[in-house]
Amino acid sequence: MLSRMICLGWLIGLLSGCQTVEQAQQAEARRQVEQRYAAERVLRLQGELDVMSAEQVELRRELEQLRMEVRGATVAAQTAQEQARQAEAQQATVVSKVQTLLKKELASTPVDRAARGSGHEHVVESGHTLSAIAVAYGSTVKAIQEANQLSSDNIYIGQKLFIPE
Repeated sequence: MLSRMICLGWLIGLLSGCQTVEQAQQAEARRQVEQRYAAERVLRLQGELDVMSAEQVELRRELEQLRMEVRGATVAAQTAQEQARQAEAQQATVVSKVQTLLKKELASTPVDRAARGSGHEHVVESGHTLSAIAVAYGSTVKAIQEANQLSSDNIYIGQKLFIPE
């Protein structure tokens, strides 16, 4: 009987810790399915990684192209700005020279009272107009223009005018 119990214990031990052939086949089938799934997933992820790498290369190329365009535009803007500054400086110089020449010319032509007859000399101040000056001296705009050889009604501050009587 002892031998029977040993056999029975051994049999129970084997059956409880052992796998059946069917269980082993199912486990192997599961392992193979999982392995195929993992391999497919690795392939899919590798494909996605390749696509992302290609997109990254393209984006870097576009970024570099945009940087070059911005540099070009910046240089062009700076050049245009510098040219505008130079043109403005030249204009200011020309305007200054013209003003100086006009003032010298007007100052160098003295009023010849004998040639113009009798009258008064008037220095134009801020707010003065030919018509206001003519009224103040009892003269006409036309007479003041002719006496001072003015081609228009424009006068400037500091200008000396001969006002005929």
